[in-house]
Amino acid sequence: MKSKKWLAILLCFGVFAMFAMGSTSDTSDSSDKTKESVSQDMEDAKKDLENSIDEIGDSFNKSVDEAVDNAADEISNEVANSVQDALSNVTGTTSAYSSYEEIYNTYSQKMTELTPTLIDELNAEATTNTAGIEGLATIHNTKLEQLATLETEGVNEMANFLYSTGGTTTDEYTDWGNKLYEIYEQEALKLSDAYTAACTSIN
Repeated sequence: MKSKKWLAILLCFGVFAMFAMGSTSDTSDSSDKTKESVSQDMEDAKKDLENSIDEIGDSFNKSVDEAVDNAADEISNEVANSVQDALSNVTGTTSAYSSYEEIYNTYSQKMTELTPTLIDELNAEATTNTAGIEGLATIHNTKLEQLATLETEGVNEMANFLYSTGGTTTDEYTDWGNKLYEIYEQEALKLSDAYTAACTSIN
């Protein structure tokens, strides 16, 4: 009788232990699934936030570019055409310069020295700008025109030199004119970077 009693007790204990283990396993599985679900939700939310930030950034960059592009492109196109235009707009037959290189060095230096001043002016005027990105674009383009004026003056001097000497070719003139235009592009990019930086401070 005692052995049967103990056997019954052991069987009951075994059934209880199996139930308890099954219950613990189910709880653990449920907990793991909950954690995975929360982790996935957090990951999805993070991706949504990143996408929203990217969209806002893209929209801002587009508005910055659009504000400055039209007028700036017009100025740059005029400068790009200045090498050829100068040949038909020669105002004199004498030149104060002795070579294309001298003209190139003179006007390259003028542009590179002017750029920091233009950037300082742009930054100063940006602090009092009340017209948003459009206002900054206007300020930028006004500064860009000053660089363009120097480049055009340099190319005109090269055209005068070409006609005053009569000993150089239009190919040589074009090569030096294009080199001067590259300096303009280099300095215009610095000004554009300053404009973009100023735009990021607009609330």
